[in-house]
Amino acid sequence: MELAEKLRILQDAYDHLLRNGVVKSKGDFAELTGTSRSSMSSAFSGNELYLTDKLISRVIEIAGQQPKTDGHTVPLFPFSVRAGASLNDISEGMTDAACERITSPVRGAELAMEVVGDSMAPAFPAGARVLLKRVQADTFIAWGEVYVVDSVNGPVLKRIMPTDTEDVWELRSDNPDYPPFRIRTAHVRGVWRVLLRMIQ
Repeated sequence: MELAEKLRILQDAYDHLLRNGVVKSKGDFAELTGTSRSSMSSAFSGNELYLTDKLISRVIEIAGQQPKTDGHTVPLFPFSVRAGASLNDISEGMTDAACERITSPVRGAELAMEVVGDSMAPAFPAGARVLLKRVQADTFIAWGEVYVVDSVNGPVLKRIMPTDTEDVWELRSDNPDYPPFRIRTAHVRGVWRVLLRMIQ
């Protein structure tokens, strides 16, 4: 995750907790996350030594547990991202369906899905929920970042990497026990950027 994205998540989480009366200051926010005030101040300043993945995970966990008051909800699709399977193991696609709605602690999220399997562990363990925003795959893909790729065989949570063939992507897992596989972009129905991960 890029530094700018971490800083946005940190600010969004703080604003959310402030609106809901959970914290009244950044000092309260630091105490709630188990961080010193000076470290939190450095994190808000964008210092990458303090704006760590561990802090962001803790912030997401705390913010995701708080009720929202602004009414921003996203659909939680009734099937899961199969992080532990290949594309051919998935039979359901990312289509509209009657589904539960959950509150989102970040702006811009369009839907949520739940991770199944351990191929993206430890960053995305089974049971984690990911909040997603659709992106135009033909415009910009940040190579090496985590996306949900929805193909003709269904959605998977993977890192997208380029190949030496223009219309082919390589999809990689974080868990080295799962080998990468390739997909033609013509078989991709949509690409969704992960805005936030929430641990249940």
